[in-house]
Amino acid sequence: MKTRLPADRLQEKSSATLVTNHLRQRYHFSPVVAEALSDDLQLLAQQVNGSSQLAEGQILYPAVKADEPAGKALKDCQYVMVRLTLFAQSDLAFQQRHSLKELKKRILHRITEEADAQGAPLTYEDLSRLLLADRKTIGRYIQDLRGEGKAVVTRATYTDASASISHHRPIVQQFLLSYTETEIAQRLNHSLTQVEGYIKDFLRVCVAHRQGYTPEGIRHLTGLAKGVVEKHLEHYAELSTSPFWQEHLERKLRFYEASINAELAKKGALT
Repeated sequence: MKTRLPADRLQEKSSATLVTNHLRQRYHFSPVVAEALSDDLQLLAQQVNGSSQLAEGQILYPAVKADEPAGKALKDCQYVMVRLTLFAQSDLAFQQRHSLKELKKRILHRITEEADAQGAPLTYEDLSRLLLADRKTIGRYIQDLRGEGKAVVTRATYTDASASISHHRPIVQQFLLSYTETEIAQRLNHSLTQVEGYIKDFLRVCVAHRQGYTPEGIRHLTGLAKGVVEKHLEHYAELSTSPFWQEHLERKLRFYEASINAELAKKGALT
């Protein structure tokens, strides 16, 4: 009899398994059909519930807004409740192949990306608290990650006068994290029209790029300036090669492409 690893057993303890088993027992679906429906139902639930819905392994954590100046007393700062993924199902397989240190570095990289995208980068003290590690250890983790070529954004990145961070990036990233345009506008103090415009332009550029258009072709197709197209393509390249952002990016682009195709089919443009 084959011995199952603890990580394999833990992977089955999830809301996805709960829904899959319910569908199999209640409606007698095959395992394949039940799993597919379970995935669809969870995606639908996220779209319906919006950002109020925490996924498995996520917490809400108060972090200082990125635009608060350095040196301001914490009690006087404005805070944002950010969603952080302290545990993901994929961490189980990762832990089987790597050390606990590498797992903590992986989690640190993920939650710093999430917090940055939500407009409230974490401090070293935040990371120490969340990862149950001292500040010196957090510093070593960040140094290691940057040495591996991974970008790690903390509050120090924003308070450093030499840092230059484009404001369109957090808009797109919060959209990828399933915040609505209205929520993004409120969180980043932008107008709803600006937020919708940035997101629409980013999606149009990405889809055209995936369809094989050159930057010049995308410019003519969308009517956007050359610099704007290049900016979005640069951001797309960064997101598409990030282990954290790949899945979020693919989900949004597949949904956007499907909606375009459905609209074209309705107009008879597709055969």
